[in-house]
Amino acid sequence: EVAPAPARVADTRHRLEHTQAERSEAVRAGVAATLRPALVAGHACPVCEQTVATLPAPLPGPDLAAAERAAA
Repeated sequence: EVAPAPARVADTRHRLEHTQAERSEAVRAGVAATLRPALVAGHACPVCEQTVATLPAPLPGPDLAAAERAAA
C-alpha cells in the first residue's frame, strides 16, 4: 500500500535531516582527526586554548565522500 503524500513527504524530510546530521558529524570527526597530529604537548590546543598535557591517540579519518553521497 502506498502511503499518502504528506506521510511520504514527512518520512523523506526525516531521512534527509538524519542524513544531513550524519554528514555534519563526519565533517566534525574529520576536523578532529586532522587537528590531532598537530597538537604539541605543552602548547595550546588550537580549539580550546588549553595547554595540551598529553597527546591523544590518532583518530581514523571518516569517510566524508560516503557522507556527501548520502546527503546528495
